[in-house]
Amino acid sequence: MSEILTAQNYSFNFYSYPFLLVGAVVLLLGCIVVLNKNRKAVHISFFAVTTSLFLWMFGNGFAFMVKVPDLALFWQKVCWLGVMTLVPNLYIFTLSLIDEREKLKKGLLIYLIFAPFIALLPFRLIVSGVTKYYWGYDAEGGKLITAFIALVLIILLLIFYSSIRALSSRRLNATQKSQLKVHLISTVVASSAAFDFLPSFGEPYYPLGFIAIGLWAVVISIAISKYQLFTLDPMFVTPAILNTMTDLLFVTDLEGKVMYVNNATTIFTEKSSKDILNEKLKTYVPDSDSIINRESRLSRIQRKVPTLLNTTILSSKGEEISVELSVNSLRNQSGMRAGYVFICHDVSKIKETEQARASMLENLEKSKKDLGVKVNELEKVKKAMLNVLEDLNDEKVKLEKSKARDEAVLLAIGEGLVVTDKLGKIILVNRTFEEMLSLRSEEAVGSSLSQLVPMVDEDGKQVPENKRLRSLLLIPGKRVVPLRTTYYSTTDTYYFVRRDKTKFPVSITTTPILIKGKVIGVVEVFRDVTKEREVDRAKSEFVSLASHQLRTPLSTISWYAEMLLSEDVGKVKSGQRKYLDQIYKANRRLIELVDSLLNVSRLEMGTFMVDPQQCNIIEISKEIIDELEPQALDKQIEIREKYEKEFPTITADPKLLRIVIQNLLTNAIKYNKNKGDVQIEIYTDTSNRNEINKRENYVIKVSDTGHGIPKQQQNQIFTKLFRADNIKKLDTEGTGLGLYMVKSIVEHTGGKIWFESELDKGTTFFVSIPQTGMERKEGTKELI
Repeated sequence: MSEILTAQNYSFNFYSYPFLLVGAVVLLLGCIVVLNKNRKAVHISFFAVTTSLFLWMFGNGFAFMVKVPDLALFWQKVCWLGVMTLVPNLYIFTLSLIDEREKLKKGLLIYLIFAPFIALLPFRLIVSGVTKYYWGYDAEGGKLITAFIALVLIILLLIFYSSIRALSSRRLNATQKSQLKVHLISTVVASSAAFDFLPSFGEPYYPLGFIAIGLWAVVISIAISKYQLFTLDPMFVTPAILNTMTDLLFVTDLEGKVMYVNNATTIFTEKSSKDILNEKLKTYVPDSDSIINRESRLSRIQRKVPTLLNTTILSSKGEEISVELSVNSLRNQSGMRAGYVFICHDVSKIKETEQARASMLENLEKSKKDLGVKVNELEKVKKAMLNVLEDLNDEKVKLEKSKARDEAVLLAIGEGLVVTDKLGKIILVNRTFEEMLSLRSEEAVGSSLSQLVPMVDEDGKQVPENKRLRSLLLIPGKRVVPLRTTYYSTTDTYYFVRRDKTKFPVSITTTPILIKGKVIGVVEVFRDVTKEREVDRAKSEFVSLASHQLRTPLSTISWYAEMLLSEDVGKVKSGQRKYLDQIYKANRRLIELVDSLLNVSRLEMGTFMVDPQQCNIIEISKEIIDELEPQALDKQIEIREKYEKEFPTITADPKLLRIVIQNLLTNAIKYNKNKGDVQIEIYTDTSNRNEINKRENYVIKVSDTGHGIPKQQQNQIFTKLFRADNIKKLDTEGTGLGLYMVKSIVEHTGGKIWFESELDKGTTFFVSIPQTGMERKEGTKELI
């Protein structure tokens, strides 16, 4: 040990300087990577690679500087210890990039293969001695040197094979493949360092391996600084998160000048973000100056809770729109106020905004370097490495500043937010998520969203994972084209369940995180809609009460009109009869409307009852057809019937079945063409097409040759009070409640309804009833 540390045994050697410099830079690069706060197996295995390279470079460098052959032999063995551990470390690093966990464990067996060579290193079987060259002492190969070099080549070929095979497979996403390409290129560059083995076989060539290792360090450094290799930070999904918001977002400086807006804001203002930036916020929020003055005073006491105000904003047409404004201070890393965040939520519900989200596209450039670098290019390589390290430090500072800004913006969002990967594992949650669900971020991150936050429907049944909105974005083989905002929103009512089993209704919006059109994760934003539900229920109760009170006077009017028309109270003149007939018909339409409103309110409030009993659905169909025969004859429409032979009786509520069939047949006649056709079929479906309870279903099929439904409006056909544009022109007296009521009845009783339609050719409706029949439901009211 004393000889190793004795300075007189060393002399300055220009040929050793490049090896020492490259070794120091490579070890520094490994330390930067392994000190990442999100350290994983890939970071540790990369550090192991750089440690082996450090031993290789430093061993050679000191061997060239020593004066004593025995000391030179010691340093050459240190060098060969780095070479022997480099190949297994490089193989394990490759497997960690591919993310083959099972094979990663087996990769450790490579060390067992190299163990005999490492154990024999103190003897003279690998390195038998040293030879003096003009650059210094270099190693002489022992008897096993050829076997060792052959083993190294085999493992290198295995590394290339594993990398190429992983690149051609589908289990890696675009980011992982790009990282693997950078690693493959750098490994090819580093492999040229095998030139250093020539002196061990007696060839007097100066070892230039440090050049290849230096180029390897340059490629890895560029990948770290420019392409975020080894970096997995939630900040990269921040643009997707901000553009998922349906609320308007303004970020201003201290003077109220707009510095950032989200896609919802550009849609609302009908301007591009470039046109809005650097404008005064007062252009869109007239009260912004007074709000900023008020917020600046609150900021002096380090206020962290957003300020909520009721104010107005100006639309692109100059209209004032009432909003709930959330204001919070934006602070830099030093805690100093740097600006303000304004979030505008439309409380008037007059105008719905659709947000546009541009996906982040990461382009990984291929780096290729010439392997035949001359010795006179050494200074250029050294300068390039120093410049890259300087750029790396500058980029790290920029990323930290950007991360601090993005985190401040995320804290100001008033809706619950959760980001998951494509497997449903939680990556990020915001503070509102923690408050709504009584969960801490540390508990949530890494857990499965569906298991941590169960979602149930109106009946308290848990919604399976494949039925949740995020699953719609993760259909295998589905490609999302990011030309506009892509999101799904809930229309039915669902509830999130907390750990204490309490629940609250939510409105959910989901949007994908895209890389080259492929979904790698999902952003889900939700809000508590308890107040909206209470308002809807109060509205339904009012409609029910008003409709119920209207039935009695309307029935009286109808009765008196019938008496007058039948001349029970005296003769009626022809002119009077005409007016009485109009009164009677108008009154009947009004009674039908009131009955429909009563039915809808009872369906929405859940007060209606379902009383299943054995009934003959074919007889019900024939009775309804007899009642509608006069209407069909007026339009010369032929009604064809097609019933399955020996069709069984089913367990269902006959009144509800009658409402469903009567509405479908009435629409088929009313919105048909003159001399058209209507057909009703009743049969058993054994194909499990709809997978309802995984059993056979009974199907009612009603088709017509009418005007059809425009394709762009087909997704609204079951919406309350909706009528297609082409039908409004033909018939102005419809209510838009029939199909909404039919869908509610069918789905509340365990069935399903769907349709097929082609404009100007006709429409076919299908109603599927489970073989088990309708489910009994206790209630206080019957549908009319």
